[in-house]
Amino acid sequence: MIMERLAAHTMRAAGPYLEKQLAPAKRRWLLPLRGDVLELGPGLGTNLPYLAQTQWTGLEPSAAMRDALRARGVPGSLLDGAAECIPLADASCDAVVATLVLCSVDDPRRVLAEIRRVLRPGGVFVYIEHVAAARAGLRAAQHLLRPVCSLIGCHPVRDTGQTIAQAGFACVEQEAYPVPGMAILPHIVGKASQT
Repeated sequence: MIMERLAAHTMRAAGPYLEKQLAPAKRRWLLPLRGDVLELGPGLGTNLPYLAQTQWTGLEPSAAMRDALRARGVPGSLLDGAAECIPLADASCDAVVATLVLCSVDDPRRVLAEIRRVLRPGGVFVYIEHVAAARAGLRAAQHLLRPVCSLIGCHPVRDTGQTIAQAGFACVEQEAYPVPGMAILPHIVGKASQT
């Protein structure tokens, strides 16, 4: 419970800066989505304006975040649960969205398998994530950050881009997305297609 509250506080504090920096990527990758869209870990709902043309469902494990979303008023269904066990039927989503989520799940490979399970043929997984640094010095600094980041459930040294590339999607488009002032946490943005 304390970790959830700390994570919610961290998102409220860092959220406006991150949202400003990530907005161009969200316009490019999220705005075109249509149909039934599942958002993993919607947090405080910063992606909702980009997903207004979809039938949105959110899967949020944090009670504090769910309460904040409900207070804001969500345009679709809000589910309680973990991304390792998505409570939706096979092939029920046209798209799955995750922004800054895979760093916090217990088992990224299991989450990606679940994403593939719920995507319809032709469906896409769109993501923005921070990843392990390629440069040794930055990666060493990320390792030093691990104890602090773990307080909010974040694992800063995951090679999430490679994990997605190896998850069995038919096609993965992925690119680096530098965030000013956050060189220690390199970001990527991408789309993985089911077929």
